[in-house]
Amino acid sequence: MLFLMGSDRTGLARILSMDNAPTTPPDTISADACIYANVNLNVAWLLDEIERMVRRSDPAAADQMRATLEGWPSPSDGQPINVRRDFLDHLRGPLTFTMGFTKPLGAGSLRMLIGMGHRDQAAVARFLGNLVGMLMPRDLRGTQVFDVPFPPGLTVAPTADRLVIGNTAAVEGALEPAAAQPLAETAAWRRAARFVPDESWLTFYMDKRRLMAATLELAEKQDELMLGGMTFDGMVLEGMLEGFQAEMGDGAGGARHKQKLLDYTAPAILTISSTEEGVRITHVQLKPER
Repeated sequence: MLFLMGSDRTGLARILSMDNAPTTPPDTISADACIYANVNLNVAWLLDEIERMVRRSDPAAADQMRATLEGWPSPSDGQPINVRRDFLDHLRGPLTFTMGFTKPLGAGSLRMLIGMGHRDQAAVARFLGNLVGMLMPRDLRGTQVFDVPFPPGLTVAPTADRLVIGNTAAVEGALEPAAAQPLAETAAWRRAARFVPDESWLTFYMDKRRLMAATLELAEKQDELMLGGMTFDGMVLEGMLEGFQAEMGDGAGGARHKQKLLDYTAPAILTISSTEEGVRITHVQLKPER
């Protein structure tokens, strides 16, 4: 689908025409990922574009937006923090999201991670260190990481080139990644990538078959998953299983039916890319291999 736009794009058309980047995920995204999303987002540029749009129709609202970002009260002493200068201006694309599971599947197998590039690790760590009460700092193999008190199991860390937030196991894994097959080398990704542009500013990929297989196996261990109490991992898994059971009802029981679900499930991919003519949206649902 192609939305035609002129060459001189402003406002929403400009925001929807972000710079393209390679659609192929980097080697740091492992084959364990059931979901992979990437947005080539420039935070400072996006904030400027939004403020420019708002200012055209409501200058007072634009001024309030700027004042809020430049004078956010510190949770520790109430003194103003310039969120724009001290944090947001240090961020850069891409913004990524991954969700997957390690084997054996169980309460500790979830890996969910949001990542954002940055220009200054020390500045980002300094900003996070000011959020006393909201974050609890600790040292992990020479890197300062920050745990969220509630829900337990959620962690933030500025690595050398990215700010990552996710469940604790995923963040700690990102700080010391193990060698693994990249998602880009899997047969499922290669099948999907054939039908989308090589470059895009947004990519959303879901290996529905892998996700379905994990969900079916986790559903059999639901009682075990709930033993960990109210943790971030437990809340995510509980929500995922409740959504699955609400959709499937009692129809997910039985080995034969479970295999049928897997046989009729396949990956899907969505990309959005800027072109000279406008903005192209490509969505592909692959056919099941059987």
